[in-house]
Amino acid sequence: ILPAIFIAYKLFKTIYGGLIARIISVALFFFFAFSENFDIVSYNSEHVPMLLTILAFYFLVRAHEKSVNNKKNNLSLFLCGLITGLLPYSKYQAIPIAFALCIIALSSNFFRKENFIRKNFIILLGLLIPTALLLVYLYLFDLKEEFLHYYVFNDNEYGIKGLLNTSRNWWDMQKYRPVDNWLEKLFLIPRLIIMSKDTVLYFSVMAVMSV
Repeated sequence: ILPAIFIAYKLFKTIYGGLIARIISVALFFFFAFSENFDIVSYNSEHVPMLLTILAFYFLVRAHEKSVNNKKNNLSLFLCGLITGLLPYSKYQAIPIAFALCIIALSSNFFRKENFIRKNFIILLGLLIPTALLLVYLYLFDLKEEFLHYYVFNDNEYGIKGLLNTSRNWWDMQKYRPVDNWLEKLFLIPRLIIMSKDTVLYFSVMAVMSV
């Protein structure tokens, strides 16, 4: 939590200046310090994606600073892409966050129209490195099926069951059944993303921050 708050301070200082950054950071600190929510009191899997998200956004903002030279801007873009590429492997439910960050990063370069092809290429290069390394590892040690079963399918079913238990508006709740076919399991992912309240919240927050 503390590293995430520190990076958040650096981020807000870059955008708004020192005073506003200190006010926001102090508010964040006291929120986490006095929260009694069981997801925050002790270590949990939410902390890593929180840190990676704020880091990726920080490097994206740094990349657009006019006072920084091109080499540092390119490095910041690369790190933004690299950290965003790591997000899905820090927590499966962080895929929508990674997707939102990717869209924001690529579109921000496009609308600025300053070497946006080269800048987006740098982001995509960093974005693909974690997945490329993972694929090499999976193929070298023949762990492809284990990865699909234990990470993709199991987490997907876990998320779907959580939505079914909490959302009464799920359109096929009454028709829900265990899915055994791997292709059907894969197509559950878009529905999980669309119907998740957390996903809507993440996209809304990222949209506001991008403005």
